[in-house]
Amino acid sequence: MYKCVECGNLFEEGEQAEWIEMHGFNYGNGEKWSGCPLCKGDYEEIKPCKICGSYDHDYDEDYCNTCKKDVKRRFETFVEKEYTKEERELLNELYDGEPL
Repeated sequence: MYKCVECGNLFEEGEQAEWIEMHGFNYGNGEKWSGCPLCKGDYEEIKPCKICGSYDHDYDEDYCNTCKKDVKRRFETFVEKEYTKEERELLNELYDGEPL
């Protein structure tokens, strides 16, 4: 799947717009270009969200915005219900910057 950098359009392989631009005095063979089928803008490959499979995220991210918000909300709710203020402070000290 590809996502347009310019307009955000999602499209699949083979759906790109293709055109030839002629350059120089006698044009020669021209230069082949491809771009978004809607705006002809630049595009990048995008992978689906690792949790839900949607494409609602930036190119260099693995998770969509909806899943990020949901996981964060569920974690915060769990921590608030299961741990006292002092325990949360200790957890913050223990895991600050630590990889999971």
